[in-house]
Amino acid sequence: MRHILYEVCILKKSVFCFLAVVILLLGSTPLPAEEVMKVLSLTLKESIEIALGNNAEILIKSEELKGAAARIREARAHVLPQLSVNADYYNYHDH
Repeated sequence: MRHILYEVCILKKSVFCFLAVVILLLGSTPLPAEEVMKVLSLTLKESIEIALGNNAEILIKSEELKGAAARIREARAHVLPQLSVNADYYNYHDH
């Protein structure tokens, strides 16, 4: 019984892979030359901006810098004078 289930499982995987390949081959259409040129024509500045914007290490360091700046603001806040206000009001009626 297990042998039959194993063969059915393999058959299902094979059919799935075959259909996936067929769909990918039939569904992909080549891009016109103009669209390819649009994709490939980037200036050096645009290329650098894209690379820097997607670089994980730079993004991590940027977040670390934001955290450090927040800690600096917090440390400076303890040096500044603190002000607190408290008020009470009681209204007594003599009856």
